[in-house]
Amino acid sequence: LKLARESGATTIVLVSQGKSPILKYGDIILQNATMETVFKSESVSGRIAQLVLLDALVAALAFSEYDASYSAIQKTREATSSRKI
Repeated sequence: LKLARESGATTIVLVSQGKSPILKYGDIILQNATMETVFKSESVSGRIAQLVLLDALVAALAFSEYDASYSAIQKTREATSSRKI
């Protein structure tokens, strides 16, 4: 992430805690709030919350560039259709 940022990429960091060292490399910080458990690294609810956020971002981007996104999806479907049972 550090190298990406130094190369001029816009970096987005998704975290569930505000003290993560990776925050210093993010241009855009996305933080989700979940209840901590004793087994924090095993928190399914935290991972689901992050997946929902990422899914919403992908959908928003796809709708903002609808024609290009639709075309890319169609190309992917065509390229992978022969592998489906």
